[in-house]
Amino acid sequence: MESQAMTSIEVLSTGLVYRNPHPNIRSLHAFFPSVIESQPGDVVVTFDRGSAMENRDVRSFITRSRDGGETWTEPKIIHEPVDPDGTVSTSV
Repeated sequence: MESQAMTSIEVLSTGLVYRNPHPNIRSLHAFFPSVIESQPGDVVVTFDRGSAMENRDVRSFITRSRDGGETWTEPKIIHEPVDPDGTVSTSV
């Protein structure tokens, strides 16, 4: 069996996509990010956000940067469950 070389990823820069606006009032965490560059400078990120990883308040969000990650749109919920008490995670 032939071995296959792994594709490498070059990290060009780092930064924040989401920051809890009120950490002293409510604990919110962002996790499971997915990142794509749809065209040069246009970056789309999805992530799950909630007060705990398996809490019923976890929702999946999407945000976009059109300037290579310098600024980001306000994160928007991708899908709201029919049952408001139901857990939803739709990370792509």
